[in-house]
Amino acid sequence: MSRRGTVRSRPPLRRILHPTDFSRASQHAFEMALRLAGREGAVLLLLHVLTPPSPFVRRTGRPPVSYLELLAGARGEARRRLTVVLARARAAGVRARAQLVEGGAVERILGMARRWRPDVIVIGTHGRSGVRRFLMGSVAIDNDVLGTDVTLGFDSALAVATDAVDRVHTTAASHHRVMVVEVMGRNAGWIALEAGLAGGGDVILIPEIAFGYEAVAAGILDRERRGRRFSIVVVAEGARCPGGGTVVRQIIEDSPEPVRLGGVGAVLAQALEALVPFEVRYVVLGHVQRGGSPTAFDRILATRFGSVAVAALAEGNSGIMVALRGGRVEHVLMADALGKSRRVDPHGERVMAARNIGTIFGDEVRS
Repeated sequence: MSRRGTVRSRPPLRRILHPTDFSRASQHAFEMALRLAGREGAVLLLLHVLTPPSPFVRRTGRPPVSYLELLAGARGEARRRLTVVLARARAAGVRARAQLVEGGAVERILGMARRWRPDVIVIGTHGRSGVRRFLMGSVAIDNDVLGTDVTLGFDSALAVATDAVDRVHTTAASHHRVMVVEVMGRNAGWIALEAGLAGGGDVILIPEIAFGYEAVAAGILDRERRGRRFSIVVVAEGARCPGGGTVVRQIIEDSPEPVRLGGVGAVLAQALEALVPFEVRYVVLGHVQRGGSPTAFDRILATRFGSVAVAALAEGNSGIMVALRGGRVEHVLMADALGKSRRVDPHGERVMAARNIGTIFGDEVRS
């Protein structure tokens, strides 16, 4: 009998393993695991796999330090964060233990799973860590996960980006400048498109639509002829520069995600300054979009995802992803979502709405 007096349809969960990488996705997964452990009276096993920093890091712009100093710093920070997470679990009345290991994420997690023999493994991932097993939430600020209408974290990142676009309007208008705002999104333009729409971006540049510097400049000059002596350009980090492809900020050779995008805002600003009679400044939002307080929508969506995920686990389901589809939270097969990407439709309703109000995408043909 359970505490509520009903007959259990399955044995109680005794051990729940949660691998954490301290990302926002992992934080949501931790909350899910914490609720599940509290409900079941299970032991929560917290595991952090530290991938040693690469000795091949290039173009970081930081003062040189020895590799051993870099590794010691990473270990110390990981231990500190694990201590915080462990204290959070114990404060919630959940029995918990934590362990820090080093090596490849997938191999070490599966190795610890064989050792600890957990009943459930709860994983939250942004989709590129290589750990895609058991139960996954559709969590990614880029909104590029196939199988869901929206990913957890996108609305919060969008709110930050929109606020930034709002804020640069003041200096752009008062100083007659072109302001370039570079946002995240990798190879999907969802953040740039929707932040540009919501924040009143005059130019929106996304990976899904090829643009030309001359076309963007022509649109800005057309705005000047109509008395608009400033322009706001919102550009996705994965937007492809004419003739040069995407701009790569850093390459970490042994990382699961070796190519780190970034810098397209600076490249674009330099190109535009030679074509328009305005000073051009750029702002890179970067990881500011990943932190801070989540929006009410994301908080509620996280709860809904967690509820459906726990119910799916109780029913014995595995290899699934919780997703929002048609306003309802459902679970879909991971196999249907993995290895694919949900990108902006260049002819979709959002892009068409932006074009209808005069937004420039840099692909316009002008006579």
